[in-house]
Amino acid sequence: MRILDLALKDILQVVRDRRSLLFMVLMPLAFTVFMGFAFGGGAEEDVRISLAWVDRDGGVPAARFWQLVEAGGWAQPVNLDEADSLSQVQSGELDALVVVPAGFSGSLFVGSPLKVEVITSGGVQEDLVRAPVSQAWLKITGAAEAARMIVETAESPVSSGGPAAHDAALLDVFARVLDEADRPALRVEVSPYGELERVTNPYNQSSPGMLVMFAIFGLVSSSSLLTAERRNKTFQRLITTSLSRGSILAGHGLAIFILVLAQEALLVLFGQLALGVDYLREPLAVLLIMVCAAIWLAGLGVLIGVAAREEEQVILYTMATMFLFSALGGAMFPLESTGRVFAQIGQVLPSAWAVEGFQNILIRGQGLGSALLPAAVLLGYALLFFTAGAWLFRRTDA
Repeated sequence: MRILDLALKDILQVVRDRRSLLFMVLMPLAFTVFMGFAFGGGAEEDVRISLAWVDRDGGVPAARFWQLVEAGGWAQPVNLDEADSLSQVQSGELDALVVVPAGFSGSLFVGSPLKVEVITSGGVQEDLVRAPVSQAWLKITGAAEAARMIVETAESPVSSGGPAAHDAALLDVFARVLDEADRPALRVEVSPYGELERVTNPYNQSSPGMLVMFAIFGLVSSSSLLTAERRNKTFQRLITTSLSRGSILAGHGLAIFILVLAQEALLVLFGQLALGVDYLREPLAVLLIMVCAAIWLAGLGVLIGVAAREEEQVILYTMATMFLFSALGGAMFPLESTGRVFAQIGQVLPSAWAVEGFQNILIRGQGLGSALLPAAVLLGYALLFFTAGAWLFRRTDA
């Protein structure tokens, strides 16, 4: 109960401080909107993936394949020959190239459909192209298989007309199956990435990024309470009570956890309602990342509060940590847009795992399972920071 009382005392002190409202609420909301607009480049920017299509087959199914891909609206078609397309993908001028192999149409109706080749540049994630193309491929192959079964089992004079009549019947039934489908093959909601907005909404980057960044920044207010207690001798009075040093740290850590979680909840709610960021698509996964991130930040806040001797040091340590973790951890900009070495360094940081946990859900369209590894890593960092804070606290002369 004493731990809860100490935590409540910290929470009330932070809430009553008007600066906390600025650091923990107003600034993250403003920066989320600003960074999202900066990434989005304005509402008129064409955010579709530039895609070239090389058809080595020339058959009707290959043409229908392209129609399905183009109908999805996620790609901006580029008319280039194969050599130019490959050259521009390699140079990064073109996002992706899809090559339909020779014999593709014929392979569909013998039960051994050929795969298409997807080639992407370094500036776009391969799965952003491969997933919707695969959906179209599955639709085409499914329609072809249905046509083959219908023609083979139907009692008709097709067989007496020879191979030409058989092939014509296959194409006719194949076209009917596609045309009578309830939905186009590439409505993006059936792809692993959900709606097109999930891929192109710039706030899917800025919302979780600023959430993590300003959760660290908010430690300025909460971590300074522990430093202030040691400076004004409140800590000495606390240890004369039944509270142990561990209990004091637990109380402060609990307060930081609650404050960070409340801040995260507010920013998630703002992103969901105002910015179209679909956090509630996988609420359990989002909640898991939020809780584990709050535990990690509570450990970090305790460590900063113990290490700092003055409030100015709390600000210095917090700001340095915030900029390091945010810039290298993918909170300010996607790690995919950086070089490989930069991304590998950033992936070591807990902030990168927090952002990745959110983006697995928001951008990659994955479920609860995708949040388990980031959550485990964040808990590991929480244990590391709490242990370091407790060890340093035992050695302090407070």
